[in-house]
Amino acid sequence: MTEICWAQCRNTMANSKKLERQDLEKFLDFIEDIASQQGNDWFGKSLIQRIGNRYAPVGSSAGSDSLAQIREIHEYCIADVLDRQAREMYKGIPWEELRETLVADFIRMEKYRREDDFDKFCAALFLQVEAMINYVLKLNPNYKKRAELEFEQRAFSTFDKKYEIWKPMEGNSVAEYLFGSSSKKGTPPSMEKMKERLDLEVGGWEAFQRLKLMVYYHVYKGKMNYAMVDKDFKVFLKLKNLRDEESHRISSTPEYKQESVKESRSDRMKYYIEFMSFLQKMGEWVMHEVS
Repeated sequence: MTEICWAQCRNTMANSKKLERQDLEKFLDFIEDIASQQGNDWFGKSLIQRIGNRYAPVGSSAGSDSLAQIREIHEYCIADVLDRQAREMYKGIPWEELRETLVADFIRMEKYRREDDFDKFCAALFLQVEAMINYVLKLNPNYKKRAELEFEQRAFSTFDKKYEIWKPMEGNSVAEYLFGSSSKKGTPPSMEKMKERLDLEVGGWEAFQRLKLMVYYHVYKGKMNYAMVDKDFKVFLKLKNLRDEESHRISSTPEYKQESVKESRSDRMKYYIEFMSFLQKMGEWVMHEVS
């Protein structure tokens, strides 16, 4: 697009002794497009150095005033770009209320990424993940009802390619899948405690439990095994630990969570990518039945 605009500008200038206002407006749009592209901050500064003083009022600090204006324009352009990216990301979400919430949080998230504020980036990304989980469960109250009916049944199954059927696997019940400890170091809750948790409204469940409910019934229809989601669940828990740390939701953080947060922060460039990939996966999960 930039190459096409530049060719049009050159042709217009070559074929006209005096440029019309509409041509100059197009040229300004072209310059804005260049200034908004990542890594082109030098362009705005160079532009100020070349022509800023020429149009400054007498006695004014042309360089600093113009630089502030250019930066303001640059930020406006970036905001417009981020809005388009957010809407492209969530264009498949058919529910306007959810889509607008996700777009707003996506824009904030990308702002924090540009500022390299990793913790706030993670918090804004987690808000999008949680909003999608909550909306799906709100639209599908039958998922909790199914969990109540299948509470003590085996949770996992494997696909028999020979007979093309799903067969139950040895291992956790639906109760243990939903409410078991998220850490090997944690103490598994008793069946009585798990039933108490099930009796609560879904909104009172922990975020990880709500995610597991959504994935089990919405995405895989109760036909899955843990290996299919283990990697994604680990990414979610890392993200949640960072969100909890950033928002000070836990007064005394267990050591294993502190280690998780420390590891994520020390390799944040890797986790910028991993967490964004998980966000995209969440969008695919939510849209599982909508496409």
